Amino acid sequence: MITKKDLTRIKHYSSHYKTWLVLPSLLYGRKRALYDIIKIPYWLPLNAYLEHGANPAYSEMRLKLTAKSIYPFFLLNSNEHIRLLKKYTHKKVYSIGDVYARFRRKFITKNPNSLGTLYFPHHSTRLINVHQDHQRICYELKRLPKVFKPITICLYWVEVVKGIHKIYEENGFNVITNGHLYDDSFITRFYDNMKNYSYCSSNVTGSYAYYAVEMEIPFFIYGPEVEYYSNEKSHVVERGEKVEYEGSIQQLAYQKKNELFWYDDLEEVHITDEQKEYVLGALGLNEEFNESEIRRLIYWNSILYPITLLRYYVNKIKNKFF
Repeated sequence: MITKKDLTRIKHYSSHYKTWLVLPSLLYGRKRALYDIIKIPYWLPLNAYLEHGANPAYSEMRLKLTAKSIYPFFLLNSNEHIRLLKKYTHKKVYSIGDVYARFRRKFITKNPNSLGTLYFPHHSTRLINVHQDHQRICYELKRLPKVFKPITICLYWVEVVKGIHKIYEENGFNVITNGHLYDDSFITRFYDNMKNYSYCSSNVTGSYAYYAVEMEIPFFIYGPEVEYYSNEKSHVVERGEKVEYEGSIQQLAYQKKNELFWYDDLEEVHITDEQKEYVLGALGLNEEFNESEIRRLIYWNSILYPITLLRYYVNKIKNKFF
């Protein structure tokens, strides 16, 4: 269950989140994962854009925003992402594969006595508020066949702050969290949790699906659909307005992923060759990873980190007050 220690850590980082400007490449413990892999001391600044999550498809808007990054070079998951981003930037771009998956392969093994299912209800973010029926999720989970039980709920920190964990606990489920996105321990906590389960599931195909399959843990879509609402005004929608992805590259990607991980008969849940190929491609694990070259780039560009930091804060101040 969610402990006082979990709530205290999330509260600490939530306050930190509101009052301090943290560079994007530090989120979810990605820097720590990369530095552990290539053996770099953690005190050395990471002066590079480090891709987050398993993203098989990018929208044009996201590519343009990524290209505007203040970092001097980019570390992306795959050569396909390099091809897409190079349309919008002249900076150096390198493919290193997903750092979570590479960290897992180097340091984490699946528990041979794994049991049950780790379920991830879809989550909100700073920009998007996800509407879903948590009571309905509880009802549907209780109906799962015995082979998938016991079921543990893993909630994103935003849902914990909202108190959503109480709904699941009142329905008799064990609830855990991987912590706040600014918590360096996020990645170790994620895999310490994931490795103990025989199955992984959600009502939306998120990055956890890719990391589960890479770890030889079958993933399946299960539960009610969700709706998305904007948390702030943008050039696309007003604050509080429903966000529609129909016809967009995100919607097409979601459709592909949902088709891949949807089972009409839950007795058929297993990792298929198609899933494995898709996941390995999205995570960039079939591509070469030159550790010595990336190590050299990080050391050399760390000298320029104060300039990057200054640009970052200047941009934040401009966006806030002008």
